[in-house]
Amino acid sequence: MKKIYLILFILIVILAGLSLFLHKNIGNDNTLTLKYKDKIMSVKFETIEKMKHTPVTDFKGKTISAVKLSDIINLVTENSVAEASLKSKDGIILQLDGKDIPKAYLVLKEKKGEKYYRLAIPSDKFGQRWLKYIVTIIVK
Repeated sequence: MKKIYLILFILIVILAGLSLFLHKNIGNDNTLTLKYKDKIMSVKFETIEKMKHTPVTDFKGKTISAVKLSDIINLVTENSVAEASLKSKDGIILQLDGKDIPKAYLVLKEKKGEKYYRLAIPSDKFGQRWLKYIVTIIVK
């Protein structure tokens, strides 16, 4: 019985180590991937930071500098967008419909030397919709 517990413990440690390793290496290249139909575009964070910033007040009353999500989407398409899916580096996907896209902003944050974008929708009460570590935006 002790052998089984030892084997299970070793497997759990190996799986946890692999999970941390894989999680850490996704999206660390300071780019955001935009997908629209058959177009795939990688946009460097520096390019996004050169875009027009808007001061936005979040639900806590804090003013932040952010880039409109619609401006970023316009890099890949000028067409009207029905919806967009934002995918984080840990696999979480948040879907926004066409009426929410103009209200959404991306904010550049930094934690322990790693830069990442997070979603901010100032019109949301209590910040219900948020997403950190955004790596991909799929436009439909």
